[in-house]
Amino acid sequence: MRRPLRLALIVVGALALGWLLSAVISAYGVRDPLITTYASPAPGSVNGIALFQSQVMRRFAGEGATRLREAKLHDRDLLVHVARDSDLPDADTCTWLRDWLGKAADRQALVILRDGAVAPWLCQQWGDQAEAEAQRQDAAGDAVAARIHRDAATRLHTRARSESDQESHHSPWNQAISPGLVPVGGGTNEERTRCALFALRQVTAAPVQRLSGPWAGGGVPPSLRLRSALAAERGTTLLAADGNILALEIRAGSSRLMVVANATALLDGALVDPAARALVGTILDDLERHGASKAAWVHRLVAGGEAPPEGFAKLFARPFVWATLHALALLVAYLGWRAVWLGRRSPATGRSLERFARHIDALAAHLRERSAMRPCLEAIATALGKRIEHEPLTTIDALTIVALWHHPELTEPDKPTATLPVEQEQA
Repeated sequence: MRRPLRLALIVVGALALGWLLSAVISAYGVRDPLITTYASPAPGSVNGIALFQSQVMRRFAGEGATRLREAKLHDRDLLVHVARDSDLPDADTCTWLRDWLGKAADRQALVILRDGAVAPWLCQQWGDQAEAEAQRQDAAGDAVAARIHRDAATRLHTRARSESDQESHHSPWNQAISPGLVPVGGGTNEERTRCALFALRQVTAAPVQRLSGPWAGGGVPPSLRLRSALAAERGTTLLAADGNILALEIRAGSSRLMVVANATALLDGALVDPAARALVGTILDDLERHGASKAAWVHRLVAGGEAPPEGFAKLFARPFVWATLHALALLVAYLGWRAVWLGRRSPATGRSLERFARHIDALAAHLRERSAMRPCLEAIATALGKRIEHEPLTTIDALTIVALWHHPELTEPDKPTATLPVEQEQA
């Protein structure tokens, strides 16, 4: 294989491998036993929403939708969306939701915002359990087991603090994360919104002590932390946490929009707690009482603009598009180079035969330069137990003699003669 072609194939292979690794990491993330990426949709993530989604889909004959599209939602009476980041719906999306609710009677839309993660609570809880076990092992006199559990407790507590810092970084009150949130009415920074339906109000982050409202009654999920409360001019409180609105209902005729300020208690890692499971059951029961029968789970709450690329379309979206274009250019160049044989008048010589013939020519040239043809032939004859009957005139004659020794079934000529043209022999 020629060096430029080999280099081109290496580059194409490297680009393809890089794209594949990027795609795998983008789709599935790093397979840590505890996946705590904020708002990760991965099935193994404690911050995932797979369990809640499965209950919605099973109970209300749901189907998934990539984004808001009337063609997929016209026959649905329940729309459910759980945000993947801490941002709020924009004005166009809120307008679309209001119009969709008003086009038919008894429609419901449940929008659950992200403002927190369950990983800090889990890691802190497991760390406390490991520390308690270390103390029990100390009392039992097992110093080795106590040290193992204490080391585990230290690691878990450290991770809990790290996850808590990440949770604060993703807060909607972090201007670097949500620069588009504007103060309500252009006034203070106490409330922010992106649409006219509802707004967020900042509260002091602390564990929730008491729940009240129609959705309360199953206890307080210990993973629930509240840093943002809801506010709406025409909203009805469904769930309040220590007096702050955690969930509210906004009516649109006989239809209604329900907004939950924090998804923490509904995440996969939180549902190990009975109070969190009871809250999920209360929400689903309320949806069913209001007539929900066919649900649509919307992954991205985007009404206008283009939908993010998915599947094969990601190849032609940034940042993969540059690698894809380079790979396609190299592929076209390679295919064009390979297509040159179409213009030949006769079949190309086999590459393996052509290479072997070059080796023979090189060997013959070396033998001539060193005047070593006769000694080499005598050494071969001695090894095979043969006798040189005809003096070789050329290198080809010597090779013919050796070939006849190995294949005696061939008809041996009376006298070997040169088979190459004079000019090629002299070369």
